[in-house]
Amino acid sequence: MVKLKYTFYITIFLIIRAYLFLLIVVILMMAYFNFDSYFVFVFGIGYLINVIPGLYLHLEYLHANRNIEYNIDYNNIRVKNRDGDTNYSKDEISKIIIYMCPSVFKNSGYRVWAIEDYYYARIMIKNGDELIISCLLTSKIEETLKVLEGVEIIRRKEIFCTLSLGYRG
Repeated sequence: MVKLKYTFYITIFLIIRAYLFLLIVVILMMAYFNFDSYFVFVFGIGYLINVIPGLYLHLEYLHANRNIEYNIDYNNIRVKNRDGDTNYSKDEISKIIIYMCPSVFKNSGYRVWAIEDYYYARIMIKNGDELIISCLLTSKIEETLKVLEGVEIIRRKEIFCTLSLGYRG
């Protein structure tokens, strides 16, 4: 059984990997150019262009997965939230769609943008319910969901993996 619950450690990992590394690079570049106001402005704008979409995705995923715990085994998914417990057997799941950036899709460790570390799975239940499992719960979503043998898993490439666009077939 795999237990998925939001932990602060994954947040720290994503922040260190995406944002702090870039901030250090930007500061070093600005120091190289003697903190010239033009270069500070250009690099500052470039940094914000990279960071703001990533922060948006992080907050969106945090909102979707906060106070929810998933227990996944080979036969069902148990969801624990404020409303109580709900069990979904693998026969009730119509399909799982995993939305990911091209670098995650190709299983590449090379990332350019902060948003490339963010991806999620949308689990479609036959009664119309949807479950969202984001990278804030586990960094290996696809491997975690392969435990549900016999359930169709679809991998989709997206540039910006936002939840707000909803189900897209």
